[in-house]
Order: sequence, then structure tokens, then C-alpha cells
Amino acid sequence: MTDAPHGSHHWQIAAFPLMVYWRQDYRALSFYFPDLQFGRLEERPEASGFSSMLQLPRQGALRGLGRAYHTGELRQWQAYLDFLASHDNEEDYLKEAIRGQLAPVLPKTTDPAILWPLAHQLEQMLAEKEAGMYLVGKQQQALAAVLGPDLDEEGELAGAAISYNPSLRGGLPDPELARVRLKFWQAILTPCLKSPWAALVLETAASDSSPRCLWEEAAAAGGGVYHLKLELPDWHLNTAAAKSDSPHSKLQLEFRQALEDLLTGLSVDQEVLGEAGQAVQRLVQERLWPASGLPPKAAVWLELFGWQGRAPESELLTGPMMLWSRA
Repeated sequence: MTDAPHGSHHWQIAAFPLMVYWRQDYRALSFYFPDLQFGRLEERPEASGFSSMLQLPRQGALRGLGRAYHTGELRQWQAYLDFLASHDNEEDYLKEAIRGQLAPVLPKTTDPAILWPLAHQLEQMLAEKEAGMYLVGKQQQALAAVLGPDLDEEGELAGAAISYNPSLRGGLPDPELARVRLKFWQAILTPCLKSPWAALVLETAASDSSPRCLWEEAAAAGGGVYHLKLELPDWHLNTAAAKSDSPHSKLQLEFRQALEDLLTGLSVDQEVLGEAGQAVQRLVQERLWPASGLPPKAAVWLELFGWQGRAPESELLTGPMMLWSRA
């Protein structure tokens, strides 16, 4: 584990989940969040400029962690390891084991060095699964381009729909797994960050355990949840256009400042919240879209959630959070 590098901006932004496999959908992050921090970023192109804060756990670290627990906890840990050894289907047993065997231990354990090897095993399984689904989707698109409408007539060729859509227009979220992943994320990454910081949830990577469902649960329970949705141009600039003296770079800085004003409003100065939200919306519509030259369909969603008014006591939703997804 290494310290997070410090950017020139006041707010530090860190990607959720802990482990992300790079995909083309993330290219615009280099414009909107050039100093975005990642726990582990796999298969990243060098041109992205992003790096990982966390080193991979050493091999065998997971089994050696039992020595860090007290006697009562060690029984739970051994049961968890035995459970892992007796199952072959990673996609099912690891989620089940996390819930059934680890949940009683997590609140007593806050050391990132202990939690990271375990979290890595969970995140690697989930990230690889999502990366596989993404590749299957791309293959199906290529096949559809060749076969055209005939693809729909062949039931065996049509792939099963992904069970969860980040916009919640289909499928069901998994709040329990979202809580486990967010608890790991906070325990492991927050020691690397300096306040103020905020999470940026990459919803294609978070999949059915996006923390979105936790905010929507809070809103349904009557909490004062603030929500703003921005439709941004899917803008990824080359190195030349991103030079510090270019008009594009000035827009980049203006957007980041407007976004940070909004995050600050959600955190400490809610009197400016309405004005800050309107300011960032005007900047997007009047400046960013015209300068990008992109058609309206070339868009990404950036959503902001936070507490409006007096924040209730919440173990996980402690401050503003952003969500990134395809429009």
C-alpha cells in the first residue's frame, strides 16, 4: 500500500470499486478527473496517466492473516477458509462466504493491511466477471453488425441480458454486497486520502453492487438526499489538446472548480448548494457541449448524491458521492 499522490485540486477523488479493469468507456475520465485515484487499476493504457495506489497482496497472504485475530475471531476465520476450500464455483461461494463468515469479523478489524488481501480476492473475482461480460457484449455487437436483424431470430445466438443496469431500469441491485464492498473501500483507501475526498463510482465496474442503491434506500426512508444528474460530452482529448495553455485545459479547470464548489456545498456550506448546482449545469450546457463539438448521443452521465440539510448518522454514506455511467 502506498500513499496517494496529491493533485493540485482541493478535493481528492478516488474510484470505486477497489479494483477496476480499464475499458474504453473510461476514456473521458482523463478530461474530467485527470488526477483520479484508483485502488488497483488493471490493463490501463499508458496514455491514460492513471496509476494504482495499492500494491498486489503477496501470494499466500490471505491464509496467513488468521494470526492477526483473537481466539473467537479465529474460529470464524478458519470456517471461512474451510468454506473457500470446499467450493469450486467462485461466482457464488465467495459472495456467500463474505456474507456468512466474514460479516461478524469486519467491524472489529480496521487494519488495511489485514483487509486488503481479502478484499482483493473478492474484487478480483467480481472485476474479472464484469470484464468478461463486457467482452461478451462487444462480441455480440460485432456479430449483430455482421448478421443484422437475423441475429434476433436465432434464440441460441442472442445472449442473456445483463441482470443489472446502472440506471436501475432493469434487474435488481445487491445492497448487501454494496455495503461489504463500500466498507472494504473506506477501510482500505481512506488512510491513503487527505480530507476532503469523495468517491467516484464507476457503475459498469460496480455492477449490481453499486452504492447507488444505498442512496436510493436512504431517500425512500425519508432522508434528505440531494441528487443532481449531469449529461456530459464523452470528451477524451489527446495530449496536445490538453496542454495547460489550451482553451480545452481552461475549460477542464473551470469544470473541476465548479464541481468542487458543489461538493463543498454538500459537505460544509449548504447555503451555496442551489447556486453551485445551477452554475455547474450552466457550464456544461453553455460551454462544454459547444466546445466539444460532439453530437448529443455522445454523452456520459455524472450523478452526485449527498445529504441535504442535517445529515443522518450513517456508517457508510458519510459524505458526497459521484456516479459515472454511460448515457
